[in-house]
Amino acid sequence: MEDEIIKVTPDKEKAKNLYKMIKIILNRVKNTDRDSFTSLIVSDYYEVLKELITAILICKGIKTLSHKLLIEQIKSELTEEEYYMVDEIRVIRNKINYDGFFVEIDYLNRKENKIKTVIAKLSKILENVI
Repeated sequence: MEDEIIKVTPDKEKAKNLYKMIKIILNRVKNTDRDSFTSLIVSDYYEVLKELITAILICKGIKTLSHKLLIEQIKSELTEEEYYMVDEIRVIRNKINYDGFFVEIDYLNRKENKIKTVIAKLSKILENVI
């Protein structure tokens, strides 16, 4: 069940609500001490990416419980580098949440602009479907 695509009724209202929450999370990231809470910022960025993809797919009537499969569903909208970065952040987020992994600030400094670029790209896609 977890690794399958589920057809659902498209729900633009739910997508709009997810988008509102995404903006709140991004505001929290902006106001969080980067040096002290690097891992939580990376986790929040993953949450934003995941919810953007979820919102896009829910507008198309698609749902999945698998984060890996979720990311695969949007692969055609991303460059190969972007796709692998999003999946890498998924893996890091899992390590943060389940293993107590700490991300170094250098990782965030190197990846943040690319993450923001993908967020902007997915936000534009979402805005066009809602």
